[in-house]
Amino acid sequence: MVEMSILICFFITIIQWLRVKISNAHTLMIAGIYHGFYEAPLKNLDK
Repeated sequence: MVEMSILICFFITIIQWLRVKISNAHTLMIAGIYHGFYEAPLKNLDK
């Protein structure tokens, strides 16, 4: 029974870690899209 609870804790930790990794990647992707669509054209207008 102890092994089962350790396994469950380990599994939950991996899921939480993956969620953090996915959300960070998603945030970076949104930031990249924002930069590409909003900031780059504005810099081109300044020239």
